[in-house]
Amino acid sequence: MHIIPSLGVGNKMTESEAKTKWCPMSRLPWLEKGEDGKAVPGNRWGDGRPAEGATCIGSACMMWRRDAITPEEISAYEHGSDALCEELKIPGYCGLAGKP
Repeated sequence: MHIIPSLGVGNKMTESEAKTKWCPMSRLPWLEKGEDGKAVPGNRWGDGRPAEGATCIGSACMMWRRDAITPEEISAYEHGSDALCEELKIPGYCGLAGKP
């Protein structure tokens, strides 16, 4: 389990909020076609706009980190209850760039 202390700063949000954010690691295989006509995986359109569906997958991602701070939150996290973590509104963040 990866439990961090509350830092009180940064881009922490609930998992539901995170799932509305664009993810630089997501890939959609049908997004564009290369010169050979084959699908080219990507997460942005040719003009740079983020592709719909290329969003965060929250706790299903190995980089997602929870910010459990109370004993109840830590218990919910340690028992793998994502639904309870969401109900308790335990914030989290993308660990791609480290701690916020």
